[in-house]
Amino acid sequence: MQIVALAQVVAMAALAMNATAPTGESWTPVAQTVESIYLLDEHSIERTSGLLTAWELVEYAWPQYADGVAYQSQANLRVYRCSDRSWDVLRVTRYSGPQRSGEAVLSSSFGRGEVTWHRAAPDSVADHLLQRVCSLAGTAN
Repeated sequence: MQIVALAQVVAMAALAMNATAPTGESWTPVAQTVESIYLLDEHSIERTSGLLTAWELVEYAWPQYADGVAYQSQANLRVYRCSDRSWDVLRVTRYSGPQRSGEAVLSSSFGRGEVTWHRAAPDSVADHLLQRVCSLAGTAN
């Protein structure tokens, strides 16, 4: 999966402006691939026990399928360790429509004890998200 240049992500700012959730979240585009755009709720960044968490929204260009169920957007709660540039997902909810609309068709949660740390590969979606979250949290990575 190749990451599209950050300049093209900025062009997706209109999508971010339309992707404001009813509860007041504000989504900022951070990375884009051919298949999807990744937005970060910068106001959701929290530090707990030396770890950072933040919500991301994934908007897909066309419907995705898992377990025979179609979805068009996905909200993830990611956890980050800036010190060793690693991450994992604590919660995933997939929605039948774009921008978390429609039904929540699939959902999973994982406890912090179940975290499997993944190193963020250079210039990957995870790398762009990790850099942004760590930078906003004031944590060197």
